[in-house]
Amino acid sequence: MRPVNLLPEADRPRAGGGGGRNQAYVVIGGLAVALLAVLGLVLAGNSVNAKTTELSEVQAETQGLQQQVAALSSFKRFADIKQTRLTSVSTLAAGRFDWERLMRELARVLPEDAWISSLDATSATDAETAAKNPGAGPSAKITGCAPGHKGVATVLVRLRTMSGVDDVVLESSSEAIVADAGAATGAAAQGDCGKDNTFSATIAFGPTAAGAPSDSKVPASLGGGK
Repeated sequence: MRPVNLLPEADRPRAGGGGGRNQAYVVIGGLAVALLAVLGLVLAGNSVNAKTTELSEVQAETQGLQQQVAALSSFKRFADIKQTRLTSVSTLAAGRFDWERLMRELARVLPEDAWISSLDATSATDAETAAKNPGAGPSAKITGCAPGHKGVATVLVRLRTMSGVDDVVLESSSEAIVADAGAATGAAAQGDCGKDNTFSATIAFGPTAAGAPSDSKVPASLGGGK
């Protein structure tokens, strides 16, 4: 038989409230999850902002370094140009030669009965000379007149006494062709040397002659001071 509760409604014991508590727990859990989600979003936003700030700083630093590199590149180009010019000047200074002194010495050492009709000088810095002989010094090719082969030999010996001369090479020595009447018919062909021999020789100077200091004393016999 089904039991019947005869107590008034107000006096009856209340049923357990477990269902309400469960709903409260669900609400609290949802709020906690929402709070954690918001917290995560805030932290993520802060991290993104920090990374963005760091990226901006790195970009600014990179730009500054690039500007410094550009400025230093200009200095490097200037230094390269300066070094190139210094090298060129040093090369020219090392290859220069005192041609005025050469002319004075030629006038001094040549015998009275010999003379020079042409002189072709070549500096050690000429590209053609450097290509043929990298270690060669300056040289001078002369053409002139002297009385007979003996006179030519005397000229060669005296040329060797000049300052800085490394070698003197005789290229040619031709005698004048004398006609029956005794006149020199080959004067034009012989360089207007008349009865004298026409000779051609090359004077080779040592490499040290080109690089001699400009303040070296010139002998008094060549017009220099004491």
